[in-house]
Amino acid sequence: MVSATVHTVKLLERYSELSKAAYDLLRAFHIFLIPLNSNRRIRQRIEAAIAETLFNQPGVVGEFQNKDIKYVSRRPDEESVQVAIESGGKILGLPKELTA
Repeated sequence: MVSATVHTVKLLERYSELSKAAYDLLRAFHIFLIPLNSNRRIRQRIEAAIAETLFNQPGVVGEFQNKDIKYVSRRPDEESVQVAIESGGKILGLPKELTA
């Protein structure tokens, strides 16, 4: 069994190479924050609706979604909520409105 110290040394030896690769990867991502004044349950439902919408998109958008994340969608006994999505730029696969 290789000790954690050996792995740490190997990581530090490649720090310059790996940090550049990590930085380049992070630059490819765009993080969107949604200011939302609502209770936790509504936020969970909106998150689930966004994830489901993206997951159901064809091609790279749908394929990019992680299938192992468990979201908490609207239950049948909950009234639906219409959500309007506004952004300064286009978000692939995300409509201007959805139901949560």
